[in-house]
Amino acid sequence: MTKRDSGAGIGKQASGNNSVLESFRSQVKAMALQVLMRGMEVCVSEVCGQAHERGNKSMGRRAGNEKSRVLVFDEYQVVERPRMRNRTSTGKKGQEIENGFYESVKGRGLSEQELFKMMQNGVSTRGLDRLEKSGSSAHYGKKAWAEGTARALEEFRNRDLGSYRFFALMVDGVVLSKGVVIVVAMGITTSGEKILLDFEQGNSESLEACNLLMRRLISRGFKPGTQVLLVILDGADALSKSIKNAFGAERVLIQRCLVHKERNLHSYLSYRDRGECSGLMNLIRKAEGIIDGEKAYKKLELFLKGKNDGALKSLHEGKEELLTVHRLNLLPTSSSDPSVDQSD
Repeated sequence: MTKRDSGAGIGKQASGNNSVLESFRSQVKAMALQVLMRGMEVCVSEVCGQAHERGNKSMGRRAGNEKSRVLVFDEYQVVERPRMRNRTSTGKKGQEIENGFYESVKGRGLSEQELFKMMQNGVSTRGLDRLEKSGSSAHYGKKAWAEGTARALEEFRNRDLGSYRFFALMVDGVVLSKGVVIVVAMGITTSGEKILLDFEQGNSESLEACNLLMRRLISRGFKPGTQVLLVILDGADALSKSIKNAFGAERVLIQRCLVHKERNLHSYLSYRDRGECSGLMNLIRKAEGIIDGEKAYKKLELFLKGKNDGALKSLHEGKEELLTVHRLNLLPTSSSDPSVDQSD
């Protein structure tokens, strides 16, 4: 596959809305639904025993499922909630037993930050507090929280990556909330498929977090499928150092994320100058090849010279890494450059 073919495949994906941030949140939401379903089932098994278990003398019995709504992050999800009733010797319908796991989340839902903390720490302290106050089977919810989150994260991180041919690696710091920052890694295959690989708590300036993330990826079989690995970063030195150490500096080409660079330039400029700055950045994105890329870069450079010294200095930082995709002669960055990432 040629570089241009690879660029076209990446372009098809990058032109959509699947940013690193969106892909990460989509994956975590999928994990949340896994935790919800498995957690409710753990509670049922604890109260009612295993399904079809002979000689079952547990206090409860299974009573079918009921569609229920649970708030997961920012929207309600419809789930099949398993119901339980007290076992009676008369054959009459017993009193319904609350599902401790469901009761712990139905009122306020499950937040993204909370789920991530559970995955990192095994169980949510706030979740446990709520479980203590919920229904009669609340104490079974503790086990559900711990087992559900641990299992979801284990399955996600145990996926084998050795069968993929990766052309590019995107690594970015995602802010979930104040004090909670995640370093997220996404791979792009030679066919343009985007695959969320892994994540680690810590900002993109943390060498320790970046090294841990890279070690896990390599242990799972991640490797460049081409002679060089195109790496799209926000400019963090720790990330660049970690990735070069992991795969060899001679095999890594860094492309600075153009969106991050544009935001950085805007921070130095007045509001009236930001529109023209964005227009000149778009010229860089649309440029084909290094000659057109250099011309577009010089236009932006000339504009900034008369506006702000800090912005000009920021542009000069990592100039070579701003035009890596152009140097590789991939398709125009307006649609094909993986550095056009719309994450926050």
